[in-house]
Amino acid sequence: MLRPPLIGMTLAMWLWRIIGAIALFGLVGCGGPRPEKGASCTASPQQPTAVTMPFAEGPAAGSAPLLSQRRSTALLSGNSTLELDKRNDVFLRDLLDSIEHGSGPYHVLALSAGGQWGAYGAGVLAGLAAANDVPDFSLVTGISTGAMLAPLLFMGEYAEARDLYTNLTEADIYRMRSVGELLIANSLVDTTPLRAKVAAIINQDFVDRLAHENTERHRVLAVQSVDLDAGTSVIFDLTAVATGRDHPCGDAVSPRDCILHAVMAAAAIPVAFPPEFINGDMYVDGGLRQHAFSLKVMQATVRRPTMLRSYLSRAAGPLLLTPDSAAEPSARPIDLTLIANTDFVVAPQCVGNGFLKIAERSAGVAIDQLSIGSFYRVMSETLEQKGDTARFTFADPKLTGCSRAPSSASQSGVIDAFDRTYMRCLFRAACTLAARGADIWHTSPDDLPQSPSVEVREPLATFARLARPQPPAICDIAAE
Repeated sequence: MLRPPLIGMTLAMWLWRIIGAIALFGLVGCGGPRPEKGASCTASPQQPTAVTMPFAEGPAAGSAPLLSQRRSTALLSGNSTLELDKRNDVFLRDLLDSIEHGSGPYHVLALSAGGQWGAYGAGVLAGLAAANDVPDFSLVTGISTGAMLAPLLFMGEYAEARDLYTNLTEADIYRMRSVGELLIANSLVDTTPLRAKVAAIINQDFVDRLAHENTERHRVLAVQSVDLDAGTSVIFDLTAVATGRDHPCGDAVSPRDCILHAVMAAAAIPVAFPPEFINGDMYVDGGLRQHAFSLKVMQATVRRPTMLRSYLSRAAGPLLLTPDSAAEPSARPIDLTLIANTDFVVAPQCVGNGFLKIAERSAGVAIDQLSIGSFYRVMSETLEQKGDTARFTFADPKLTGCSRAPSSASQSGVIDAFDRTYMRCLFRAACTLAARGADIWHTSPDDLPQSPSVEVREPLATFARLARPQPPAICDIAAE
């Protein structure tokens, strides 16, 4: 099977395959009834709730209130608008509190999507921790596999993250559905095994410690999903849920169960994995929109906190955030660390002359480019503000020396396999390099592959030299 280097675990490949399957077998995947929906998804002739749209006419009578009940609008500059889902307001308030309880650079860790390449991100942070070189991250964010990693790395549980990503097998993640199940299923696989593994990590003690980090140290942990009904990104502030200040899953759902729902939603690859229903809304993998958190709104929060707090206190109206506006006296510079859980490799392939093979390969190339664009945007948005700093790293094969077997498809032939040998190599290389202070960091978005310019490196010799000393114990994972 072709292995496109996807950030969201071959998301697009699954989408193309299911489209073909639907064309051939129209009855497959019809799905069952949805959980009871709220008014947010019911088309009705009522007018939307009050929302200010400075440069657009309001929706016509008879339109569904789905989007208008969910969004507010922020004016960035000129006639350019940024739509903010109101469900993100709790996160923004928590972010304001976090910023106002500190001084100096505001350290942010962004963990991207990437499936098994999460082993690289886990290794980098474990290596930095072994060298006592982890910044005091006030904000940790994650999407897809990054959402699985984020709680562990937020709490400094590097050994647990290592064990998760170096021992993971397909059986730990999903069970293939039978042909009979597929007739009414909403996904190709059943992710009950993954849910059980996440539930074992997020126990009540874990939730209590999350709450402590937020109330005592004003740190924030957030994951991002996509509301497939509304088509918008929604941020789940896991620390606000842990403290009981936010109830995105409803008052009847415990904080622990709600955090589990949120993490599963942030990693629910559409078509492949079942969507997560929260309060009747359908949520899927945050990588469908972005491969890492966009920082535009966070920058506004950090640079103009008083303005944002005033905006959040209003029921409606635009937020005026001109990018070149002067920062408030209480502004803090952002220091971003971005872990791109990918190798950015699009290996040459002899593509089969069939529409599924062509679609599969095209989707792989497109998603690779989409991930590059997403990371480029995050880096650029950070560095465009004076005083802000940003760095990123990715699983460059020239740097890690790791390569996958030519054939690494799962038994189903549909899902890209989790190659444990490859993941162990990724973790050990990333951990050792980070612990030894190797040059794994890039500070310009132009360093991304396929960017306008690419920095030329010769890292293999560096890795060989650094690998000779005994690595820290946490890095010592033998390949199988």
